[in-house]
Amino acid sequence: MRQMQWKCSKNLTLRWIGFGFLIMVLVESCGQDDLCIEPSIVNMQTRFQRADTNKTFRDTLLANANLYFGVDQKYFVNSKKRAVNSFPLSQADDSVRIIFQSDSNSIVAETIDTLDLYYTRNLNFISSACGYQTYYTLQKVIYTEHIIDSIYFKNKEITSKATDNLNIVIR
Repeated sequence: MRQMQWKCSKNLTLRWIGFGFLIMVLVESCGQDDLCIEPSIVNMQTRFQRADTNKTFRDTLLANANLYFGVDQKYFVNSKKRAVNSFPLSQADDSVRIIFQSDSNSIVAETIDTLDLYYTRNLNFISSACGYQTYYTLQKVIYTEHIIDSIYFKNKEITSKATDNLNIVIR
C-alpha cells in the first residue's frame, strides 16, 4: 500500500513539472520579440476639396458620398460628412478602378465619376515575425468629370505613414 501512495505522489509531481514546463513555453512564446505593431496593409488616403473664388483649395465635407473599389467594386467607403478617406489598394494588381458616387441616394449618371488609378507596387520588409508590407507609388489617374473638377497627387508614395496621397477637387 505504501508503494501505491508513492506512485500517486510521483504522478502528481510529474504533472506539476509538465504544467510548469507548459507555462514556461507559453510565456516565452508570447515575448515582445514576436509582437508586430506595423500594419500589414497600407492604405491610400484621399482628400475631398473645393476651390473657392480665390482658387484656394478648402476641405469639403460630402453629405453622403460613396467610394467603391476593389475587384468588381465589391468594397466601399461611405464618406458621410468626412473630407478624408482611406482604403487599401490591390497587392496583386497595378491599377484599381474607383467609382465615386457623390450622393449615395442618387444613381443619376451625372452624380457618378470613375477613376482609374495606376501605380507600382514595392515590397517592404518589416521583420521575420511581421513579414512584408506592400508600398505603392502612384503613376497616373484617368477620371471622368461629372462631379470631379480635377485630381492632383499630394504625395505619390503610399507607405505606412498616414499622409494625403490624392486630392480630389469637386465642383
